[in-house]
Amino acid sequence: MRGAFQDTAAQQELLLEEGLNTTDAFVSLTGMDEENILISIFASAKKVPKVIAKVNRRELISMAVNLGLDSIVCPRKSVSDLVLRYARALENSKGSNVETLYKIMDDMVEVLEFKAGADFRGLGISLRDLRLKKNILIAGIIRDRKAIIPSGFDKFESGDRVIVVAAGIRLNDLSDILE
Repeated sequence: MRGAFQDTAAQQELLLEEGLNTTDAFVSLTGMDEENILISIFASAKKVPKVIAKVNRRELISMAVNLGLDSIVCPRKSVSDLVLRYARALENSKGSNVETLYKIMDDMVEVLEFKAGADFRGLGISLRDLRLKKNILIAGIIRDRKAIIPSGFDKFESGDRVIVVAAGIRLNDLSDILE
């Protein structure tokens, strides 16, 4: 164990010699999660404005966050999210209009992008008059390449891209948001 601490101290000296104190961002990408966490904490302590640590082991991510690191990249999680999105897109490809899927908040919430088709029964109805299922939020509408932050007075039009946030419910189609 003593050798690991000596290596970390030497890395700290090297980072300072290389100008860590004057950088705008620092990314730790070594092959050891613990080392990435320690070096990133050191960079944060030196007031580097943006610090990113690569952490492969999921069980260490919450520990790193508790130690004050706010930007953590987990390649395995990123790959699994991509595979999940791809599998979900394949599953939904027949007659579905799911464009994009992201999982957030420890995979408890999905953010989906749908294309409102001409057959969507919510077209032309004010959002305040739509009866949405529980735990559904309409976060945005993209119409003619313009982003709309929706209010209760906005209405869906055919061809709109609709950003939906859903917690605890699986959506396969935009119509699934309606009661």
